[in-house]
Amino acid sequence: MLRRISSFFCLCLSSSLLFAQAQDCTVRFSGRVFDDGSGDPLVFATVFVEETQAGTTTGPEGNFLLENLCPGEYHLLVRHVGCEPERIFLRLRSDSSLNIRLQHHTELIDEVIVHGAASENSTQNSSTVGTEAILSGGDGNLGNLLDEISGVSTLKNGAGIGKPVIHGMFGNRIAVLNNGIVQSGQQWGNDHAPEVDPFVADHLAVVKGVGALRYGNSLGGVVLVEPGEIDDEPHLHGRLHYLFASNGRGHTLNTQLERGGKYFNWRFTGTLRASGDTHSPDYFITNTGRREANAALQLEKELPNDWRAKLYLSHFSTDIAIMRASHIGNLTDLESAIGRETPFFTSDDFSYEINAPFQRVNHSLIKAELSKVATDQSKLTFTYAGQRNARDEFDVRRGGRSDLPSLSLEQWTHFVAVDHSKPLGDFTILRRGAQFNYVYNDNGITGNFPLIPDYESFTPSAYLSLLRQRDRWYSEAGLRYDFAATNAETIVRNPPLTEIIQRSPRFHQLSGAAGLRYQANRQLSVSANLGVVTRGPQVNELYSAGLHQGVSGIEEGDPDLNPERSIKGTLSLKFATSQHFFLQALTYYQRIQDYIYLQVQPDFRLTVRGAFPLFLYEQTNAEIAGLDLLFSVEPTEQLKIVTQYSYLNGTDLSNDQPLVLMPPNRLSSSLQYALKDGRRFGNTTIQLKGEYTFRQHRLNEDQDLLAPPDAYFLLSARLGTHLQIGSQSLHFSLRADNLLNVHYRDYLNRLRYFSDELGRNLVLGVSWEF
Repeated sequence: MLRRISSFFCLCLSSSLLFAQAQDCTVRFSGRVFDDGSGDPLVFATVFVEETQAGTTTGPEGNFLLENLCPGEYHLLVRHVGCEPERIFLRLRSDSSLNIRLQHHTELIDEVIVHGAASENSTQNSSTVGTEAILSGGDGNLGNLLDEISGVSTLKNGAGIGKPVIHGMFGNRIAVLNNGIVQSGQQWGNDHAPEVDPFVADHLAVVKGVGALRYGNSLGGVVLVEPGEIDDEPHLHGRLHYLFASNGRGHTLNTQLERGGKYFNWRFTGTLRASGDTHSPDYFITNTGRREANAALQLEKELPNDWRAKLYLSHFSTDIAIMRASHIGNLTDLESAIGRETPFFTSDDFSYEINAPFQRVNHSLIKAELSKVATDQSKLTFTYAGQRNARDEFDVRRGGRSDLPSLSLEQWTHFVAVDHSKPLGDFTILRRGAQFNYVYNDNGITGNFPLIPDYESFTPSAYLSLLRQRDRWYSEAGLRYDFAATNAETIVRNPPLTEIIQRSPRFHQLSGAAGLRYQANRQLSVSANLGVVTRGPQVNELYSAGLHQGVSGIEEGDPDLNPERSIKGTLSLKFATSQHFFLQALTYYQRIQDYIYLQVQPDFRLTVRGAFPLFLYEQTNAEIAGLDLLFSVEPTEQLKIVTQYSYLNGTDLSNDQPLVLMPPNRLSSSLQYALKDGRRFGNTTIQLKGEYTFRQHRLNEDQDLLAPPDAYFLLSARLGTHLQIGSQSLHFSLRADNLLNVHYRDYLNRLRYFSDELGRNLVLGVSWEF
């Protein structure tokens, strides 16, 4: 029996050798490896063929050559010191060549087309967060990840809730694009974080300015959550990623699977999160846990006659506890709780339990897209997107009613669009489109008067833009018109009577933008942008009337608010003397007529649900000016130093006083050392980062319940490496936040009135890619 088995294996081996000899294994594969940020060639990059376990390194011009390859399918792994590795699938039939770009300077600002091809140019300024940063920081939320970008801050409501602030703008003034669709939910609330799983993204980007007219009339900018295209290869690939955070004892598990097929390409992403009470340097912050379960499915298919179909489905579900100390029963205790060194309801014991008050949010998205690229490179795209957002907020209620939500909102959104782009000659691209957006918002049964009324809105829109590139000049201009119609059923209380009043505000919103960029040479470019935006007041700003449980405050709107009218200009400069030295500066000025903001009042209000501060929506004329600086230098190939500074000044012109909730100035510097790649271990980096946040001095005493907190300095560290095992790899990361365990409070955290921020947090990450 053993002799037969031996003979069988010998026969198989002989057949394999004969087949290999019969093949023409003389295929040559060559190419060049570039830095995607600067365009410079990368020397000593490794190009490794997983199937043959052979490879080479690039020469002085980034060139490489692989010889004696047999025709077939291969996986290429390309690495360079300090870069994110790139995995490429190849089908080789004959001699071929390829230019490969690696992300070497993800901290730099680029000019990109919003949700377009990376090779297209634009005058808009964009900063990105890459895959490695998403995986390492995936224990947090979208706002925390974007906080790394100069000019971007996070408006928080405790440790578990954060939303991006771009140049002082947040909420309805920021468009968050989930796979090209504007996220629709209850984004008006300061405690309502975007219901997006960052793990679905290949990268995150922030476009600073008002030029993304295709996606709406955003005053502040656009956040892009980009899943990326699915590779057209027949093999199953994916990753399994796990993170453990010591502060809150949090667990995050993420998986992603994808495969190209004969009938369609697909990708699945799933995420589970669970954490408990977080810890300041001195005490547990009671009732600050979180649960989260997310899933997304992406399908792509090539159709006859150059048509292409895409389908995207996602579901986001979370329970987020709200700090117990923020809900106080009487006026005396509330006055005592604000600014207290140790908050009420502090426990000595850790707990994973989520009790009232807490939020339960579910968000579902379906997107269907059909597109065709014609022979003249014009493109026609049809899009439908449907979204459902269900939000329940639970309060500490008497009589055993804490299981009944105190706020229950369900929102349905339907969006249709047709977009067309067409080259006009060799240097100009025309883009145009028409859209229609319908929103229906309904209150559930709570036993309370609703915070915002039931309403429906209809918004037809149209846009037109031109992009021109010739020689060293890039220019673009565009217009957008929206007609915003809302029908709302507001409840007016005049004790002992309660009256329902139908309100139907209508707003004409015209926006425009223009930009110009001059590329003097490979080292220097200058760009300027100017945008004008009209934004009608939203339902919450007009008709809020009640307790907003998530932020522990009573909010009241003003039905007589006027539309905001804004003009914003930006001027940016990029300068590089070589691949190892970069300097970027972005300055901006924005003037807003009838700026809408939430102003805290000096008196508290006592209700049957407790005592709470009162916030009113008010209007003023305002201006915001600022500067973002970034300096990056590489003294050696392995050492990189990045310094960022953000300055912002917001002024209430009508009342001659500072604007509230403006981000304080911030200075950060990081030192990163990359070890040389070995045969097994690669992309090994050690990073130390210090961040100094200045005290917000531009605020009067009567503008807030508590004086802005003191300045603070935070030190963090990060270690990461990759272990290559054949065609598979293991990624290890260790991150330390607030390494010195500093006591501090964040001005942009609405719960800073009651508690310190988190103490030291160690995050361990392990990822298996196959």
